[in-house]
Amino acid sequence: MQKLKEILTNGWWNQVRYFRKFVAIILIMIYASGCESLSSGKEPPRIDQGVMNLEAWQLHDDGPVRLSGEWEFYWNRFLENDDFQASSPPAKTGFLNMPGVWNDFELDGKTLPGGGFATLRTTLKINK
Repeated sequence: MQKLKEILTNGWWNQVRYFRKFVAIILIMIYASGCESLSSGKEPPRIDQGVMNLEAWQLHDDGPVRLSGEWEFYWNRFLENDDFQASSPPAKTGFLNMPGVWNDFELDGKTLPGGGFATLRTTLKINK
């Protein structure tokens, strides 16, 4: 038993543990770089003034897209889809870059506070 304890506390066992960690990190890096190659290499679309055009993008072939860009922004309003179907849809406060915060957004010459509520909206154009 004493001999086993010496082997485990000496450098041999520690070297095996570090080697296993090294191999695990390398495998994770290989996997992560392989996931990147699943995309088609095309420039993914972005949301521009509240609209993302996915008509030329095939999720299966081209990969997923990030929903980042300029979202429509409606400050101090909780809106539902029906509100936008009305004959006179609500007026936008502006466009807000997402992901992001509205603390930098200026409305009527004043910067918006961190607390508050808003509706963010985007439209996705897809092939039918």
